[in-house]
Amino acid sequence: MKKLLLIIFISLILFQCSNEYNPYSPASKEGFFQEQLLPYLGKKDQSLVVLVYLNCANDLESYGVYDFYVEMQGGDFLSPDKEITFLVLMDRIIGYSSYDDWAGTRLYEINRNGTRRLGNASINGVTLQSSGDSDELNMGDYKTLQDFIYYGMNHYPADQYILDIWNHGDGWKGPGGTDRTGLMKGVSWDEESANDYLHMDEVQQALQYNVNAFGRKIDCLYFDACVMQMIEVAYELKDVVKYLAASQASVPAYGGDYLDMIARFKDLANLTPLNLAIEIHNSYEYQYQSTADVTSSVVDTSYVDTLVNAINIFAQNLTNTNILAITNARKNVKGFYCPLGAEISFHADLYYFAQEMNAVTGSDNVRNAVLQIVKDNFYTTSPASKGISIYLPFPKDYVEAEYIGNPYNIDFIAGSQWRDFIQWYDNQ
Repeated sequence: MKKLLLIIFISLILFQCSNEYNPYSPASKEGFFQEQLLPYLGKKDQSLVVLVYLNCANDLESYGVYDFYVEMQGGDFLSPDKEITFLVLMDRIIGYSSYDDWAGTRLYEINRNGTRRLGNASINGVTLQSSGDSDELNMGDYKTLQDFIYYGMNHYPADQYILDIWNHGDGWKGPGGTDRTGLMKGVSWDEESANDYLHMDEVQQALQYNVNAFGRKIDCLYFDACVMQMIEVAYELKDVVKYLAASQASVPAYGGDYLDMIARFKDLANLTPLNLAIEIHNSYEYQYQSTADVTSSVVDTSYVDTLVNAINIFAQNLTNTNILAITNARKNVKGFYCPLGAEISFHADLYYFAQEMNAVTGSDNVRNAVLQIVKDNFYTTSPASKGISIYLPFPKDYVEAEYIGNPYNIDFIAGSQWRDFIQWYDNQ
C-alpha cells in the first residue's frame, strides 16, 4: 500500500508541473483501488458526505476537470476516525476540454476506497448508467439538484453534509430578463440546456424538499461560484442551510482547493457544521491570500432574521436622507458584481455602506448584526469588505426593474423594506 501511495504522489507531482491534464487516476477507469476495499460508511467515529454539484457544461469545463480528476480524486481520504465521501454529479460538454473527453452526466463516489462510477441512480427522470455517455441532465433544473441531494442523503447516511454548488454564480435572481441590463443572476449555468440557470428560489425548493424528507438542514452550503455571499441569498436559504461558505467577490477560475479541503476535514477534531464551513473558508484564504480582490466568508443563517430586521429600519430611514449623501456613500464602499465594467457594480458591502451612513438611524444595528452573522471573513479587496453584500447598484441608473418587480419570488425582496428603498433610490 505504501508503494502504491508513493506512485500516486509522484504522479500527482508530475501533473502539477505539466501544462497538460495528466492526473494519476482517470475516473473512467472502473475499479480503482477496488482490490483493497475497506470497511464503509458508518464504521468510523464521525462521517461526512460532500455532495458536489459539478456543472462543467459551460466555459469552466477545463477547471472542473482539473478539480475532479486531480484535486478530488487526489485527496487522501484515509483517516483512523473519520469516514469522508465525495459524491459528485458531473456534467460535461463538448468543446472546452479534451481531457478524458466525454459529454453527458455521470455520478461518482470518491472515498478511501478510490473512485467508483455509479449506476442505477434515478435523478430528474433519468436513470444514470455506470458506463456509456447517453445520459444528460439539465444542471439548471432545480429537480436535478433536488434529486441529487435526495439520492446522496438516502444512500449515504452521515453525521454531516456539505452541499457544494460548483459553477458560475451571479447572486440573487435568475436568468436574463427584459430590464435595463438583461444580466444573469443565479448559479449553475448549463449551456447544453438553453443556458438554464438555478435562481435562488429554485435552490431553496430543491433543499426544502430534502429538509422535509430527512428532517434536517444541509449543514453547510459551499458556493464554489462568484458573488454568492449576499443577504438576498442567505435569506432565501435560512430555513434549509445552517452555514453558507461563499464569496462576495468574483472567484478565480480554479475555485476552491479540494486537496487542501480534504486534508483539513481529516484534521478536524470535530466535524461540526461551523468547523466545516470555517475550514472551507480557511482553505480559500490560504489559497488566495496573495491574490488581489478576492473575499471569503462564513455566514450563520440563524442570525439572518436579526440582520433583516435591522435592515428594515435602516431602509425606512434612508428614504428620508439626501440622495447625494447616499450616492457618495455607495461610491466610497466596495462594490461587487461588475459585468459591465469596473465603474459599474450591482452589489455593495453592507457593513461599510451602513458605516458610511452612520448618521442614519439603524446604521449601528445593521453593523452589529453583520458582526453577528459573519463568523469569519477574509478579503484582499480595497476598500475593505466585511463578509456580506446587498443589492445596491452604482451608479443608480443601473437599478434593475426585476429587483423591484421580483418575478423570481426572492423572499428577501418580497419580505423586507429594502425593495422600497431601492425603488425610491431609483426614482431620485
